[in-house]
Formats: sequence, structure tokens, C-alpha cells
Amino acid sequence: MQAIGIIAEYNPFHKGHLYHLETIKEKYPNAVIIAVMSGDYVQRGEPAIISKSRRAKQAKEAGIDIVIELPAIYSTQSAEIFARASVGILHLCHCEAFVFGSETNNIERLEKIARLSLSKEFNLALKEFLSQGFSYPTAFSKALFGEKIEPNDTLGIEYIKAIWFWKSSMRAESILRKQSGYYEENQKEQMAGATVIRQKIEQKEDYSKYLVDGNYLEEPFAFWDKFYPYLRYALLFHSNSFSEIQDMEEGLENRIRKAAEEHVCYSSFLESIMTKRYTYARIQRVLLHILLGISKQKTERWKEEIPYLRVLEFSERGQEYLRVLKKGKIPVITTKKNIQKKLSEEARELFFWNERASSFYLSVVEEKQ
Repeated sequence: MQAIGIIAEYNPFHKGHLYHLETIKEKYPNAVIIAVMSGDYVQRGEPAIISKSRRAKQAKEAGIDIVIELPAIYSTQSAEIFARASVGILHLCHCEAFVFGSETNNIERLEKIARLSLSKEFNLALKEFLSQGFSYPTAFSKALFGEKIEPNDTLGIEYIKAIWFWKSSMRAESILRKQSGYYEENQKEQMAGATVIRQKIEQKEDYSKYLVDGNYLEEPFAFWDKFYPYLRYALLFHSNSFSEIQDMEEGLENRIRKAAEEHVCYSSFLESIMTKRYTYARIQRVLLHILLGISKQKTERWKEEIPYLRVLEFSERGQEYLRVLKKGKIPVITTKKNIQKKLSEEARELFFWNERASSFYLSVVEEKQ
């Protein structure tokens, strides 16, 4: 059976995602569609707006055949690690190709930039601009002589590099994003990115026209405000070990702790940390790493290996494909039964840590399991 992959967060699933899926199905009508989807925590350093189980069901209802979770150890990381793990999972699923949304829809350009970004000269320039206090996206652009890279294309570059890392025969294909911009609305076609939709949900504005069925999402919703009391407690009482937290830099630890001492409100806490050196996503990923205990050591251990495939949802067609996958070497987890037999001791530790992270999410959001 032919398999085509998607890397997504569906945070939440909207018309742009449906357009993406329908375009793939039009090109590959007989393929099994496999989506690697971030779990309960996402790459922008936030809890997902609704739980992974609800988002996985939406994806299946829209026509995805298999939804595989991208565990929090990967989903909360930089673009490089996020992309490497996502592509690695699709590679293990024997996908022929994967298709991502792009602002430019120019794979040749992205491949050229990907090759350049691996050069010694580029990395020396990047380090120089970072040392001058520029944020990573700005430093990356300056190292490319000012060439601007949009968010989805940035991920596309990392997807291409991930294919090379895994020595995979998969193809990277792109689809032009239909909304006018990452943070904008396309009123004419009633499309908006997930960032815009989440902002409207938080501000209690109308967003239903951007969703597939035209309805509102059911509560509860997850925002950082609900998680901040737990983060603040950790910052105030367990700060001695934060130097080992993934992505933590010297000086940032004290800045975060001081902000926690002074601010009860999450938004004012976050604003007081920000400088031009850091993006909001970068800071929030560090905060999630503190909250979930994601260390540099744990990241190093798992960033070059995918220990299992955690399946969240599957269609009848997907089930047929999973029967084939289960005959391979990579453990395919569809239920918590027999985990002891299926996974090594280290892999079990990662699996159950991810399950605890999800249980914590549900308890804070007050959503029933």
C-alpha cells in the first residue's frame, strides 16, 4: 500500500488543513494518509488548545487514515529536533512522500538553503549574529544575506535536512498556503491560520467560519494561564537544577526566576522576560521544558532515535496498513497493554513519562480522560 505523510499540530483543525488534506488525496487517491501530530504540547511552547485525543479524532473524521503522536520530548523542541523526529516517524512508516504547507511552494529554493545551512561558513556567520544579540530567526536571515524565511518554509528547510539525516528515500513535497499570511486572515476564502483562531478563542471572538464544520469547539480550552501556577511553584521552589533544562542559557535562568517572584499573572511574567534576543516561542519552549522536566541529557538521548510509534487514531484502511507495520522492527503502540513486552526499559521510561505529561495536561485543563 502506498503511504503519504503529513506533519501537523491541528491546533485546532481548520479549513486550511482540510484544503491541504484534500489536495493530497486528489494527487494520491489510493494512498494511506499518515499524520504525525504533536501531542498535548506544541512546538510554539504552549499547551495545545484542545487535547491530543480530541484533535486526533477531528483528523480521523476529516479523512486521515492513521494519526501518530509526536511525543512531548520532540514536539516542544526547536524546529530542527521537531522536524527530525516527525520525518523520522514517517520514514519508519515507509511513506513514499510527505507534503507540507509552504509560503513559497518552492522546494528547490528550500533545498538550496538547507544545503547552505549545513556549511561551515553559514554556521560561523550564524554564531556571529547570535553573539550580537539577534534572535535565531533574524540571525538565520542575516546569515543568508538578508533573505527572509517565513515560518512554514523554515520548517520545510528542517524537514529536508531531516530526510538527509535519516538517509530516507522519502520525497518532500509542498502545497502553497492559501491564507494570506501566518498571522493573518483571508476573509474572501474564510481561511485563517491556527494562531489567529487560538487568539480569537482566547479573546472570545467569533472564529467558527474558519473551522471545517462552521461550529465552535467544545470547551475546555488550554492556555498558559492555567499552567502558570504550577510553573511558578517550580520556579520558586525547585530552581537549583534549571541549568540542566533543555535550551536554558546562562543568565536566562535568573531572569525567569526573578520574573516569577514578581509576577502573579502569566502575561506580565512572560513580557518581563522578553528581549530582542528571544522569540516568544523560544522562551515558551524553555518554560515548557521546566514544567515537564525536559533536560538537555534527555533530549540528547532521544533526538537521534525514535523508540516506538504511538498510534492515537486509525480508520479501517489505516488498520490494514498498521497490520503490515506491526510486522516490522519498530514497536507500534495502539494500546497500553503489553507495554512491558513491546518496549525496552528505556523506551518504557519515555513512554510513561509522556503519558504522565498528558495526564497532567488533562488534570490542569479539567478534561476527563
